[in-house]
Amino acid sequence: MASGTTNGDDADLRAPRRRQPSQRLGISGYEIHRAVQALQDQHQTVQKRTFTRWMNSHLCKWRPPLEVNDLYEDIRDGTKLIALLQILSGERLVTETSRRSQRFGHLTNIQTALAFLENKKIKLVNINPTDVVDGNRSIILGLLWKIILCFQIHRLLPIFPIEELTNNLAFASDLSTSTSSIDSFATDGGGPPKKKKAGARSKWKGAAKKALLQWVKKKTASNPEGFNIAVKDFGPSWRDGGAFNKMIYTIQPELVDLDQLGRHTNTENLEHAFQVAEKHLGIPRLLEPEDVDVDRPDEKSIMTYVAQFVTKYATLSGETEVDAPQVDENTIQYEEVMFWLSEAEEKLAEVHKRFRYRHQDYPDRLELRAKFGEIDDQAQLLRDKWADGQASSISEQQIEQMDNLLNKIDKSVKKWHRELDSRLPGQLGEVGAWLHEAEEILSRKYDDAANEEEIAVVVKKQMDEHRAVFKNKKIMEQMFQRSRSTRQSRIGQQQIPKEQLDDMSQRFSRITTESASRMAQLEFMEAKSQTLGFLATAETMLKQWTVKYGRKPSVDVLLQNYKETIGNGNFIQKFKTASEKLLRSGEAYLASDIPPEEKDLVRKFLEDKEAQVANVSIELQSVESMLEEVGAGWQQYEECVARLQPWLDQAEQIIKTKGKKGKDFFHDLPSWVQTHATMNASGNFLIETCDENVSKDVKQQLLLLNGRWKQVYEVCKGYMREEELARMREEFHIGISGLQKWLDNVESTVTQPTPMEYHLVKENLQDIEDIRDEIHQAEEKYKQVSKLAQGLVKDTPQEEVNEMLVTMTKIKDRLLKARGDVNQYIGNSSKMLEPLQDIGENLATLDGWLIEAQEILNEYGNSDKDVESMYQKHQQFFAKTKEQQKKLAELGQALEKTKSLALPGMDTAQLQDKVTEISAKLQLCVSQANEWKPKLKAGTETSREYKKHLGSIQRWIQHAEKILSKPLDEEAPRKLMKEHQEFFAEVDPSLLPAFLEASKKLQESQISESEKSKVNEMTNQMQHEYSSALKRSTQRLLKLKFLEAEDEFSALIATCNMQLDDEENQLSRKTKENEELLVEHKANFDESFKQFDKLMNTMESLCDNLRESVPGDHTWTKKLTELREEHEDVVTAEEEMFMKLTELPEKWQEFDKKMATVKDWVKQSENVMETVHKPVEADSDDFNTQAEKFKAISSAKDEHLSTLEWLSATLVDLAKHSRPEDIEKHQETLMRLTASSKSVINALPITEKRVESVQMCLEYKDRIQETVSAIDQELEEINNFNEEMKSKPVDSCEDAEKTLSHFQNMMNALEAISVQVNEDVNLGKELHADEQCPTFLYSEVSGLEKKWDKLQDVAAQREKELEETVQAWKAHTDILTPIQDFISQTIPVIEARLRLSNINSINQEIATKTAMQDQVDHALKGMKLAEANIAVLSKKSSKEGAESLKKELNEITEKLEKVKSALNEGIAKAQGIKKEWMNCEEEMDGVVQWTQEIGTKISAIEQSQENPEIQFTQAQETVGSILAKSQELSQLEERINQIEGLESPTTLHATLATVRGKWEQVHNRAQNLVTSLGENLSHQEKFESTVQQVEENLLAAEQHFQVELDPCESSEDVQDRKDEHLKFTHTLEQVKLGLTTLQSEAKLIKDPAKAQSKRHQLQQRYADIINFIKARTHNLDEAIQKFQDYEKKVNKVKQYIERCDEIVSADHSALPGDPQKLQHELQVADKLCSEIQFHKESLQELREFIDEIDQNVPVSTDNVLTEINAMEVLLNDLPQQFADRKRIVSAALASHTQYNDTIERYTIWLLNFEKSLRSTTDVYLDDVPLAVNVIKVGY
Repeated sequence: MASGTTNGDDADLRAPRRRQPSQRLGISGYEIHRAVQALQDQHQTVQKRTFTRWMNSHLCKWRPPLEVNDLYEDIRDGTKLIALLQILSGERLVTETSRRSQRFGHLTNIQTALAFLENKKIKLVNINPTDVVDGNRSIILGLLWKIILCFQIHRLLPIFPIEELTNNLAFASDLSTSTSSIDSFATDGGGPPKKKKAGARSKWKGAAKKALLQWVKKKTASNPEGFNIAVKDFGPSWRDGGAFNKMIYTIQPELVDLDQLGRHTNTENLEHAFQVAEKHLGIPRLLEPEDVDVDRPDEKSIMTYVAQFVTKYATLSGETEVDAPQVDENTIQYEEVMFWLSEAEEKLAEVHKRFRYRHQDYPDRLELRAKFGEIDDQAQLLRDKWADGQASSISEQQIEQMDNLLNKIDKSVKKWHRELDSRLPGQLGEVGAWLHEAEEILSRKYDDAANEEEIAVVVKKQMDEHRAVFKNKKIMEQMFQRSRSTRQSRIGQQQIPKEQLDDMSQRFSRITTESASRMAQLEFMEAKSQTLGFLATAETMLKQWTVKYGRKPSVDVLLQNYKETIGNGNFIQKFKTASEKLLRSGEAYLASDIPPEEKDLVRKFLEDKEAQVANVSIELQSVESMLEEVGAGWQQYEECVARLQPWLDQAEQIIKTKGKKGKDFFHDLPSWVQTHATMNASGNFLIETCDENVSKDVKQQLLLLNGRWKQVYEVCKGYMREEELARMREEFHIGISGLQKWLDNVESTVTQPTPMEYHLVKENLQDIEDIRDEIHQAEEKYKQVSKLAQGLVKDTPQEEVNEMLVTMTKIKDRLLKARGDVNQYIGNSSKMLEPLQDIGENLATLDGWLIEAQEILNEYGNSDKDVESMYQKHQQFFAKTKEQQKKLAELGQALEKTKSLALPGMDTAQLQDKVTEISAKLQLCVSQANEWKPKLKAGTETSREYKKHLGSIQRWIQHAEKILSKPLDEEAPRKLMKEHQEFFAEVDPSLLPAFLEASKKLQESQISESEKSKVNEMTNQMQHEYSSALKRSTQRLLKLKFLEAEDEFSALIATCNMQLDDEENQLSRKTKENEELLVEHKANFDESFKQFDKLMNTMESLCDNLRESVPGDHTWTKKLTELREEHEDVVTAEEEMFMKLTELPEKWQEFDKKMATVKDWVKQSENVMETVHKPVEADSDDFNTQAEKFKAISSAKDEHLSTLEWLSATLVDLAKHSRPEDIEKHQETLMRLTASSKSVINALPITEKRVESVQMCLEYKDRIQETVSAIDQELEEINNFNEEMKSKPVDSCEDAEKTLSHFQNMMNALEAISVQVNEDVNLGKELHADEQCPTFLYSEVSGLEKKWDKLQDVAAQREKELEETVQAWKAHTDILTPIQDFISQTIPVIEARLRLSNINSINQEIATKTAMQDQVDHALKGMKLAEANIAVLSKKSSKEGAESLKKELNEITEKLEKVKSALNEGIAKAQGIKKEWMNCEEEMDGVVQWTQEIGTKISAIEQSQENPEIQFTQAQETVGSILAKSQELSQLEERINQIEGLESPTTLHATLATVRGKWEQVHNRAQNLVTSLGENLSHQEKFESTVQQVEENLLAAEQHFQVELDPCESSEDVQDRKDEHLKFTHTLEQVKLGLTTLQSEAKLIKDPAKAQSKRHQLQQRYADIINFIKARTHNLDEAIQKFQDYEKKVNKVKQYIERCDEIVSADHSALPGDPQKLQHELQVADKLCSEIQFHKESLQELREFIDEIDQNVPVSTDNVLTEINAMEVLLNDLPQQFADRKRIVSAALASHTQYNDTIERYTIWLLNFEKSLRSTTDVYLDDVPLAVNVIKVGY
């Protein structure tokens, strides 16, 4: 409507430059549509060319390269489209190549490509596979534009900083809306629905075009003097080519001369830019000048081309892009999640604030809950990416904010659900509340506790709560079913949503399943805690009963304790019962509905605990039998000793007398042998099972008795055979030697130095554990050696027996010591592993943190980052300083623990140095961080002030820029001038000075020079832009005046164009003769051209004025140039029209000439192709001539097609101006020629294939002749080689190999021939497979194959014969070479001097030479085989060669005999050295036994209870005897050194060193004993002072706890009492430390028993106090829990009273107008009235509850009861108040009911009245009074 009332001037102002059709110019609607369609066709043509070239720039990377010629045709099958997507994405797609249906395959390929794009989240609207396959142009172009946007333009978003994008999009403000699913409940009906805005992702996607334009503006902003480029869009701004050239200039200035651009036309500038970009910058040429130099260039094509510059040259002119946060997918996803959550939070808050719990909103809640689940999944994905370091753009604070918002919304949704359910009518509300209570119970998790007892208590409590809630489950289900089937499923007149009732029903089903599962879980947890408690108790008792035992009375005490604890207490039965309960509950829990992972964990736990319970049960049951066995062993041992000692006394007496009674006395010797064996068996058993002291006593007694037995037994039994004794002695010495070596290895392993590193200690621990596993084997071996020793005693001299006993004792002691040392080492090392691992981890963590901290501190002096980011990073990083200091403290504690566990040889100094070093580094780092913090803070504050002023001036500049950059043709110039003047008249003069002052302060406070430079650069830029904006504002006013004159000129252009179109129509329709049209044409255009000249003069005058006011701005000159060009176009079109009237005869002559050329080409082509397809012989020469003619025809095909196209186009043109009959004749001829040409062109590929096939066969025939000649030559050479070798003997392996090598070299030539033959044969077969192949080819190929097979057979036979000869010579070499090598290796060994260092090396020397003897024998056997092989080789050798082989064989045999003799001499010498070695070892064993005796003497002094002075004297005497033994060791060392053949140091020297070490040990031990005797007094004094301090602290504690607690009124009061109680309890830690000190000191004083007794007394007092503390703590905890329960119940009553008061005290005059609300209020009032008695009873329960609390802590009863009485008074007043309120509400409800009835009656009357009116429409004037009466009566 507005367009119809707008005058002509206004229309011109609205569209000053566009040639839009208007009524003023008289353009019809059809012509408008045609103009629009022409513009669309033009854009599609440009897009087709651009997109085709863009595709080819990528498809050239495909292998083999692909090319698109016709975009609409080549893309239809989908193969090239899929290839393009694979190149762009780097992913593989499957292409359909099925031949079953060509169209089906094309559709499949296109569908694959579209599905791939959809998976990439690319929205494809109205793009179907059929459209692409059918060649729909607009669909194909749209699809390609989507691909370009996704894979080229959108991928450029990360290049642009976020600031650029958000400045263009106002991103932050746009995120305030969303397409949330909760919009449905956000409004209360009424009013139109809100328009949903786009989410965050669409905002970012919309940034592509604007961000790309912003990038171009930024890169072309700086213009040289006299050259101004203003890029405002991707359309006309690029038409003159200046923008393209300016971008190239920014990249490489030397490529563009900007001064020359203004002197060239648009086409020349564009051509220059496209050529330079392609040649020098590698930018593919996607555009042509004619594509851009139009009125409205295609934006998509220009964007595609410009995006290539961004991809390749994102940063120009050496600029450094700021480290701004980048836009990525994670940021977008995070913004979407947070946006939805923020809106959901706002909507839910509105629901709860207004108590909008309407049941009709329940479907909305379900929808919201489902959407919330999707958002939660997205948030979890973001959280996982952030945790894995894949979302660096999201901070930890943002993740925490997101999680908090998720939790808040989750609670809010649940609250909404709970309110909706609990507000259901009647019993449904109770059911809804119960459902939520049950779900809350099911969602609870049991808390972790310190021990299994506490866990059992927690689980028991939760089981009671579970049973209390679910006991009403059946009742609730029945209530729900009844209410659902009755009218209670309605609220007033409104039906309860079916979704809500269905949801409650489903929840009942789910609760049934989950409640059973949770109950099974709780029962399992209870049984688990009970079983684990039993296991802990059982393992503690086993540690007491499975130790080394003492004598028989102590064993009897342990057995009695076991029977009292286990047998009488039925412990094992209870233990098994608990374990069976665990298994049953575990199976029940597994059968419930739990996750598979949980099932695997429970199943594994049950299996482990079942095995552990079984093992512990077996151990408990075996303890009794073990104790009984030890007791029986003691009894048996004592009985045997008691019997055997008197018998030995009598036997020794009889032996001395040598009387005749001996025979009678020893007649029962076998029974005494059995008694002796029984005594040894039981004694050995006791030695193994008893502690060290008892074992030592038993061992000594056994040694004494066995010695006496031995003497008696030797006399009785007589002489034993010497051979048996020799065998036993040898086995004895071997066993002793093995044990000693094993013990040496154990002792060296245990005492070797170990670095204090986790992996080294762990490896060494593994070695020691392996040794522990070997101890039992060593002990068994010792037993075997002991039996041998026992068998040797009676037949061995006493001196040797003593040595054997000493050796056995020494080994036994070493075994016991080894066991103790190994166990101690394993225990300490195992405990040490955890602190060592903690030390290593903490050291690594601290070191990494310190390195990162130092890097941050080092950045402050030379970093390019701004101060604010450095300060923020400083705060975030160094907030973890306390955590690192805590780790350092933990490190120190772990180090101290490691030191306390360190064994001799473990060096902790290096570890201590590391900890000290890391501590110093941490202290230095913290100090430096504290120094930097105030500096960074000050800089940050200044930076924020600067940014504030910067934002103000930027906003002003942006607004000014918005006004100044607004296109002049967007609105009417008059409106633009008004807006311009209003803004620039109100410029704030203080805006720029304030910004400059802030900039100055910031530069003074900046740390980094680069930051100062950036600030200075930004300040200069803002100052320049501010001044520039003011300057440009004055220039813009002049530009607006130019536009009015432009409109009239454009209108005249349009008029001329319409005139030309009209003349074109008349010319084509032949409505007028050409002469008449020519006269009209001249008349019209002469007048128009005069007007053009007049307007052009006016425009030139205006342009001169603009150039004077705006120097260097050529825009208006260009506009004038464009208008001149449009004028020139009109002139050109006018000239063309004029020429059309006179050119027809000449065109007909040229048409006939080219028609004849086409006829000649068709005829010649048909003749040549007929000749080519005739049969060809092998020697045909005519075929090549015809082939050359065919090539000429093929090369002229394109020219022929061009001629046909010219003829067709020319005929169409001529048809416009010629007679129809002439046109029909020529058209018929042209169609015949076109059909013939099509047939010829279709036959060209087949003919071309025929020509190529025949020519290739002829070439193949010539080629294989060379291959056949080569095969014949090779056959001749093989025959010559065979004749030559018959006369040449083979005298060595080298000759045979040389001959074979020579032949193989000859055969190498066959490989080249083989390749050639295979190529020729394969080529021949490929050629023969072609249907165009001539017949002579088959015979040529088969002949070649036969000759080649013959050559291969002859060569293989000769090569096999030569290889057999070589193998025979190699066999000869393989026999003799090892023998010669053995001789050369053995001779140095025989001649070498002996270098023996241990008994193993002696035995090894003997074994080595013995083994060499065996090898000599084996070599002699090998010589016989060599002799037989020589007989074979001699047949093919010369006479001299055969004699040489025999001579060589004899020389080797003689060398072998000499080696054998030398080996015998060496073995005899080594055996002599071994004998002397063994004698020295026996003497050293005696010294070792002496050291053991001295050690025993020292132990006796240490255990003596005599006066310390006497002990000191005995210790000094022992030291003197030890020093005297040193001389004997020196003599033994001299003797060892004199043994010939030994190389020092030997293990004999090492053993001597060990003996000296043992001597030094007893010497040091004696010296230490003297020193330790003086230290007892100091420990005694420390013990007494600690006792006094502990007693004082205990007395103070006892006095403190005698004071009663103050009365309490609330749980807070009780909590305060508990805090005070715990605070005092912490002071008792000093007592605990004192008792620990007493425990350690009591062991170090002379009378430890008395000290321990005193410590036990103090420990008992401390335990009593601790028990009292636990009791009071328990009472306080119970009181807190009871008070909290009391307060909860009180709050429920208060809330009930407040809710009642809210209803009864409501304003009576403000009752709701909705009857349903009034009815609901009455129902609520009835329900609340019914609960009054319940709450009164609750008050009575509260009074009783106070008495229960008073049993735990004192309570201020008066104050508490006052509150209860006050609530009781309020409850008593409620019935009357509710009655009054209900009366008022009922009256209002009745009034509403009456009002509704009246309205209903009035409605019925109105309907009847209307009906009566319709029945009385035909009323005459005379009947009006009567009709009125009828109406009145009806009313």
